[in-house]
Amino acid sequence: MSDWNVISGHFLTRSEVAQLTGLAPAEVVSHPALLRIACQVSQVETYPAFQFDADGRPVACLAQVLPRLAGALTPLEVAALLSTPSSELGGRIPIAWLRDGGPAERVLRLIA
Repeated sequence: MSDWNVISGHFLTRSEVAQLTGLAPAEVVSHPALLRIACQVSQVETYPAFQFDADGRPVACLAQVLPRLAGALTPLEVAALLSTPSSELGGRIPIAWLRDGGPAERVLRLIA
């Protein structure tokens, strides 16, 4: 489990995301730019912190990327894809690629 934490960073609760973004807690669940990982057993939902910029906003391209990735991958797989270095991106981590303004299509091609 420690390897996962090193790669993906820490996770936030719905309340923490609401406070960070200024959204109502009910809006957090259905926001298209937020990756939500729900545990089937405990019913706890978490949000990877890597998807937020320093100002608390979701990384700009995630609203475009997440719905398309969700059709092909589970939320945990999406988190792993976004937080694992990719040779197709020159060894960069996809979420950092997107944060720096890299084209979303390059990230979407990673699942092809």
